[in-house]
Amino acid sequence: MLPPDWRSAPPFWDNFVGVLKRYTEFKGRASRKEYWLFQLMYFIIMWAVSFVGEMIGGEMMGGEMMGETVRLIIGLAILLPSIGVLVRRLHDTDRSGWWALLGLIPLANIVLLIFTVLPTKPYDNTYGPVPTYDEMTKEHRYRY
Repeated sequence: MLPPDWRSAPPFWDNFVGVLKRYTEFKGRASRKEYWLFQLMYFIIMWAVSFVGEMIGGEMMGGEMMGETVRLIIGLAILLPSIGVLVRRLHDTDRSGWWALLGLIPLANIVLLIFTVLPTKPYDNTYGPVPTYDEMTKEHRYRY
């Protein structure tokens, strides 16, 4: 049986592009669903690039290096949107975005992982209203 809000999840690609469009937005909140769908799509893209790089690397010289270069470029291009959605996710759990600096400390990543897995606070907080997803426009809206 599907959960009652299964239709509220945007398609992976729409969610990914939505986060990329808001790459400089560090204010506001990101739902758990928005954050994890973005992370899942990022993982799928990086896996696909690695797979293609390995396939090319097996057939011609320099293919592995080309795959690694493409992964590096994609990783750098998605770095700022990743930080932005992480900060908004922390805001959604009623924490400051400065908690994202825990990602720089070994083993403190576990605390950051726990924070991102916590459910959305069901009330408006100092970082904004509760985020929701609008099926008609395929964008995240905020309930006022």
